[in-house]
Amino acid sequence: MLLPGEQEELLALGTGAAARGDGQPLATLLEATADAHPDAIALEHADHRLGFAELHRRANRLARTLVAQGAAPDRLVAIALPRSVDLVVAALAAVKTGAAYLPIDPSYPADRIAGMAKDARPVLTVTLTGVAAAVPGLDNGRLLLLDDPATRALVDGQDTDHLRPAELAGPVRPEHAGYVIYTSGSTGRPKGVVVPRGALVNHLYDLTERVGLAPGRTLLAVTTFGFDIANLELFGPLLSGARLVLAPHDTVRDPELLAELTLATGADVMQATPTLWHALVTARPDALAGVHVMTGGEALSPALAAALTGAAAKVSNLYGPTETTIYSVGVDLAPDHTGTPPIGRPLAGNRALLLDPALRPVPPGVVGELYLAGAGLARGYLDRPGLTAERFTADPYGPPGSRMYRTGDLARWRPDGSIDYLGRIDHQVKIRGFRIELGEIEAVLTDHPLVERASVTDREDSPGERRLVAYLVPAGPERPEPAALRAHLAAVLPEYMLPAAYVPLEALPLTPNGKVDRKALPAPGAEDRAVARSDGRAPSGPVELALGRVFAEVLGLDRVGAEDGFFELGGDSLKSIQLVSRARAAGLELTPADVFAHRTVAGLALVAGAVEGTGAPEDPFAPVLGIRPTGTARPVFCVHGAVGLGWPFLTLAAEIDADIPVYAFQAGGVRSPEKAPESVREIAEKYLGEMLEIQPQGPYRILGWSFGGLVAHEIAVQLQARGEQVELLADLDGYPGSGSPAEDVPDDRAVLAELLQRAGLPGEGPVDPGTARERLAEAGNALAELDETELTRLLGVIRTHSLLGDAHRPGRYQGDLLLFAATRGVAPGDPDEESWREHVTGRILRHPVDSDHDSMLEPTPAAFIGKTLSAALRKSD
Repeated sequence: MLLPGEQEELLALGTGAAARGDGQPLATLLEATADAHPDAIALEHADHRLGFAELHRRANRLARTLVAQGAAPDRLVAIALPRSVDLVVAALAAVKTGAAYLPIDPSYPADRIAGMAKDARPVLTVTLTGVAAAVPGLDNGRLLLLDDPATRALVDGQDTDHLRPAELAGPVRPEHAGYVIYTSGSTGRPKGVVVPRGALVNHLYDLTERVGLAPGRTLLAVTTFGFDIANLELFGPLLSGARLVLAPHDTVRDPELLAELTLATGADVMQATPTLWHALVTARPDALAGVHVMTGGEALSPALAAALTGAAAKVSNLYGPTETTIYSVGVDLAPDHTGTPPIGRPLAGNRALLLDPALRPVPPGVVGELYLAGAGLARGYLDRPGLTAERFTADPYGPPGSRMYRTGDLARWRPDGSIDYLGRIDHQVKIRGFRIELGEIEAVLTDHPLVERASVTDREDSPGERRLVAYLVPAGPERPEPAALRAHLAAVLPEYMLPAAYVPLEALPLTPNGKVDRKALPAPGAEDRAVARSDGRAPSGPVELALGRVFAEVLGLDRVGAEDGFFELGGDSLKSIQLVSRARAAGLELTPADVFAHRTVAGLALVAGAVEGTGAPEDPFAPVLGIRPTGTARPVFCVHGAVGLGWPFLTLAAEIDADIPVYAFQAGGVRSPEKAPESVREIAEKYLGEMLEIQPQGPYRILGWSFGGLVAHEIAVQLQARGEQVELLADLDGYPGSGSPAEDVPDDRAVLAELLQRAGLPGEGPVDPGTARERLAEAGNALAELDETELTRLLGVIRTHSLLGDAHRPGRYQGDLLLFAATRGVAPGDPDEESWREHVTGRILRHPVDSDHDSMLEPTPAAFIGKTLSAALRKSD
């Protein structure tokens, strides 16, 4: 809670100095600097040097050519050139025309470049003959080939004076686009961020002053042209009168060569990602002695911060997404800095807000999501109004009509008013039902004295074996033992966050932007594995020994300790069902709910009963899944969501009182073809028949999730029509549809996209069952158990449920409805409890759940739902 007046203090704390630039065009500002220092060296690359006057003369000639070819305010000019003098000339020329430029690094994969060009539709692309030949997608539009003799003659024939306003296609305003940067997102489809010219001017003024760029100073540019921080490298020196040294492509990738270039050029300022800084400070710390280091793009570890402050003249830690113009907050680290560095305070024209899920400011020390607003805000995503509206939302604390950008980053206010970066909301993976923040593991791992750098990812190198794997760069010649690293993490982190393997590398592989290339990380070897076993005793006695063997068989291990946890060893929902089947074959009676509740060999041995013979195997796709078929109380019957499987209820059953049996209905038509049902009533009638075979007499307890909420309600209505009593009807975030058949029937691709979205694997573009299955397998999703034919059948089941849910008009249930409502991801206009009002005669008892719709049955929300259900069921007994 905030005390009176604290909200205003926090909003003031998150507001930077006034914006800079006064609305002047960037071209005018750059030309004024050039006119003031005509003979000073503006640009140096390899053996080429250009003074300010000569650089602008070349840019002016090219700018007039671009205008004649269609360059105009709010039009895009693509620049696909290697690191060269021509690259800087082309960027400067685009600025002079008033057009926005699209930087394309020719070293990027050809299909990515072609996709960017197709999506952006530039009026022309400035490139070379060789680049255009290597990237066929560039010829979607007009090409201006700088090495073509005709183009060269055309450019050389233009005037060299600065362009006059009358020569431009229209007036140039601060709100016009300055550049478009394509970033990769969780959707898998690159999106173009449109940054206004005024935002770039504000940023350049603030940063050049902060790092002391001025005539006589030198900035060494090492960033790929396609990365947004390259804009600061290119235009910061040209605005301030400093010298820009453009490092050759090969030099940037070699720490020794880069160190030599840094010393040879007398660089005063340089910016890079922490990954590149680590390589440089490790190889040649002496090269940084006179350099003002700017670091951003990734979190700065305590060890690297200490190394940089000890080696460099000054260190600025900066933070900001592309959507808010390069950097938004920053801090200069003290020479004796220790610990995790903050990301600082807002830069000029920027505002930082740390908000809770209800968009309320959080107090100092409390974790909130970081939102950014102010002069640095991008216009949005190019031709993506839906995505723009999702990420650029109304600012409740700004002037009317203002917006803020939702970064997806977690942060908190420090006592001194600076901001701590705590990782990504979406830099998470889901392992065995737990959402895991990879950055949290990496931070603890780099605290180990033998670890310099670390990157953690999730892998599936064997089908169905989803594991966390840690990659690390040792701090010295000694390789840390996997067991020691695991013990180090275990002192701080829960069991499910401990990686299964620890792979030492000489260096972490990098993307062209200098960030860790997770796709290039190698598979772990046997020597890297740290099996998550306890230090306790081995199984003893016939029951524990039998269960130990079953554990090992299902999980693919050579041995298992009595106190080892099934899920900590790599088990999941599907494997829990397999464990039950193999235990029955060994003469031991268990339920899947027992596995979730008791977890260890020793714990399950206490509840395992004996069965006659081998017992019946448990089919994961059975029409009714006996999650816990034993108990003294009346059972709870659970109805699946749109996917049609009862596996998600395994987590819930472990949280419901142990004497209550739990069954889950499952849709047919997946393992083998079946006739699709024609209505929700037909589905309810089928499940009702299966329910009556298990429990011939009432009262009945029914629960449904999502689409299953409609089916559960209909089962209750049909039971009451038979004169039976229903003592509990519970609904997990399911709501009535329109009552009319959908006009558009979704095809397999649309259903696949929704399935991946619900599995936490959003994506855009065409997808087929084969690719979807691969993505599900990569994420460790149990649906990867299905082959392509079965997955295609599952799509039909999902489509049927979706259509029937929309068309279903619920009857009227005589009694109370226990409604568990998700509170995250709820948009205005989404259905709520009022949509059930006319279909329930009793009360609607709403219980808010801190979860989104698709995560209702994950461990944390399931624990809340289970406890609430148990309390309600105890009252009915």
